Amino acid sequence: MKKVLLALSACAVFTNVDAQIFSENFAGGIPSSFNLIDVDGKTPNAQVNFVTAAWVQRVVGGDTVACSNSWYAPPGQADDWMVTPSIAVPSTGTYLIWEAGAPDQNFPDGYMVYVSTTGNTVADFTAPPIYTNTGEDAPFVTRVADLSAYSGQTIYIAFRNNSTDKFLLYIDDLLVDVFTGYDVSGVVSDLPDVMATGSSHAIIATFTNEAGPFNSADFNYTVNGGAVSTASASALNVDPTETFNVAHSTAFNPSSAGSYTIKMWLSNIDGNVDANPSNDTITKTVYVVDNPPTRKVVIEEKTGTWCGWCPR
Repeated sequence: MKKVLLALSACAVFTNVDAQIFSENFAGGIPSSFNLIDVDGKTPNAQVNFVTAAWVQRVVGGDTVACSNSWYAPPGQADDWMVTPSIAVPSTGTYLIWEAGAPDQNFPDGYMVYVSTTGNTVADFTAPPIYTNTGEDAPFVTRVADLSAYSGQTIYIAFRNNSTDKFLLYIDDLLVDVFTGYDVSGVVSDLPDVMATGSSHAIIATFTNEAGPFNSADFNYTVNGGAVSTASASALNVDPTETFNVAHSTAFNPSSAGSYTIKMWLSNIDGNVDANPSNDTITKTVYVVDNPPTRKVVIEEKTGTWCGWCPR
């Protein structure tokens, strides 16, 4: 079989937004207020004959998504549009966020996202796309597009599958919101559980942006409540809801055995105070020992006369 159907699920949670303007998770199908346009008019391959329109609702791992197809018989290029109802963009700081995925990474569908201020037909989308993807990642990934250029206008947003002889494209959890202010939450660090005395490990931590975009911040850490070590991080270019990594310029260098509690957080975000300090800090306990144990991998082999090529 040329393509493989995968059953995957995703859950997107968006927090600390100023005002939810528009959202759709396709739980009740694709709403009638959406305009679905099958420009190519091609016939889906028999393996994906459930795609009976330009876009259809599909259940993936218990979640509902909008699904488009580019696997045709005979092969050809898709041109399938899914256009939202009208959306009023109130101010700068407005973003479009969605979940996307191509379930067969050997044949990943690409797509474009357009904005129109005049209507919801294909002819209305004359401006260049605000987002282009030539082959989407496996389900599901979060994508972001800035709508600030349309401040104060009423818009329509179109998702267009224009792939040639690929497979399926999933779109889910559409969200248009205003993201302003500064709030970064700590997620995890890559510090190990055990280190050897006298060894060194870089301080790298993962954070999520819960508010508006930013470009710089201070990365801080302490060891056992001691002095704060601060390093400036620039050119971050972090979008709303984005999860990102930051590396500190000063590594962790324990000189003696013992238990070390390392706390890590970001501050001075684009020169501003974090609005929600309760979610800032990542805490990691590292045990430093003189002679750390060596890990061994044990493999069990089973063979017999029935297996002519197995090792004896």
